[in-house]
Parts: sequence; structure tokens; C-alpha cells
Amino acid sequence: MRYYLYFLVVSAVLSACSPIMATTYTFSPPASAEGKVCAATCAQIQQQCSTSCQREQTLCEMNERLRAQNDYLTYSQNRETKGLEIKRGSTNFDTTYRCRDTACVSRCEDSQRQCHTTCGGEVTAKTECTAFCGK
Repeated sequence: MRYYLYFLVVSAVLSACSPIMATTYTFSPPASAEGKVCAATCAQIQQQCSTSCQREQTLCEMNERLRAQNDYLTYSQNRETKGLEIKRGSTNFDTTYRCRDTACVSRCEDSQRQCHTTCGGEVTAKTECTAFCGK
């Protein structure tokens, strides 16, 4: 827990010093009718992929909450058995943060951009500073 807190503080300090960049993508459709159908299929596949990522995250969070409940019950029963005060609450055992996988959605988006280009469309990236830009 101490390591996690230290990591958060260091990350906050470092991010305050560095500009935060964001990339947006513009999709230009393919010229041919077949290419447009192909690109639409890419978009559908990307949506299915993102939905799958969300489902995986939800399932992971449910499993982590169940594990946290079990860990809390074990902890409180052990403390009661020993006649000790229960000093921690169930939220102390929550580790749903482990389930945040932004890489999954990024992979879906990367695949869609590549697919769209393969279909004959164009993808234009624009990276801009969104915070701590410094003039």
C-alpha cells in the first residue's frame, strides 16, 4: 500500500512537469463502394472489440470484489477468534484497480485504424498538448 501511495505521488509530481499530449484521429472514407463497405465492417469489428474489453473489465471487477469480500471475512473472523479489534474495513481489501486495462481498448482502436487504411481509407493523426503545455 505504501508503495502504491509513493507511486501516485511521484506520478503526480512528474505529470505536473511534463506536457500532456492527446492524439485524435480523423477517418476519411475509401473512394470505392467496396472500400466503404469494408471500412464499415472495420468500425463494427472495433465496436465489438471495445464491448469485449468492457465485458472483461466488468467481469474482472466482479471477481475482485468477491475476492475482497472473502479476504475481509477471513480477516475479520481471524481477528474475532483471537479477540482482537477489527481495524480494517472491507474497502481495504478492494483491488479493482487491477482491472483497468486501457491497452485492450487501444489495441481495438489500433486495429480499426489499420483495417480502415487497408480498405482504402485514410487515417490522419493530430497530436496536441492538452495540459501543462508551457508556451
